[in-house]
Amino acid sequence: MQSTKFPNSCTLPASCNLRPHPPKTEEEIDDRVRLLLVTFLVQGQINPSLQFTKRLVQMGVSVTFVTAFSALNRITKSASATPQGLTFSGYSDGYDDGSKFANPMGKETTANGLKAIEDIIKSEAERGQPFIHVVYTTFLPWVGQIARAFDWGALPLLEEHVGILNDETNPKVLVNTFEALESGALRAIEKLNLVAVGPLIPSAF
Repeated sequence: MQSTKFPNSCTLPASCNLRPHPPKTEEEIDDRVRLLLVTFLVQGQINPSLQFTKRLVQMGVSVTFVTAFSALNRITKSASATPQGLTFSGYSDGYDDGSKFANPMGKETTANGLKAIEDIIKSEAERGQPFIHVVYTTFLPWVGQIARAFDWGALPLLEEHVGILNDETNPKVLVNTFEALESGALRAIEKLNLVAVGPLIPSAF
């Protein structure tokens, strides 16, 4: 996952960890850190993204989870009660009923996704509850176009996701692993801040 920080905002609290916290009160929920997470529509990315989202919510972060309607419909049908702090939003890939697999970088999918994400960002900012970060998975390079449009900086092309990080200052890459398993690998690339957020499996929630 790639994380892009929005301007004029704080980072996630350094004191945050991935251990569950007690449920928040309504007053505390109003003060949540807000994060936008956009994921590709295949199960191999949706499932880890959902587990990561649930951990963030347990930490007190408010997350808006965005994916194509074709995938979102499956999620909401099978999901139990949505925890406080988690909301879902979607965009059309042209096959909202899931009858076909759309090209994630096709013109229609890209245009619909860009508009939906821009609308979400603007809407929350107008409410006085702006997102401080956008996190997006691979196969969605167009998500970064929103950040670039507002001069926030992002990755321009999918094939450059790794190489472009050399131009970033202390870039963070979220990795589906855990410290005890791959502590050496997490420190193998000096220029990247590899942050272990796993294991992102259903037993986490």
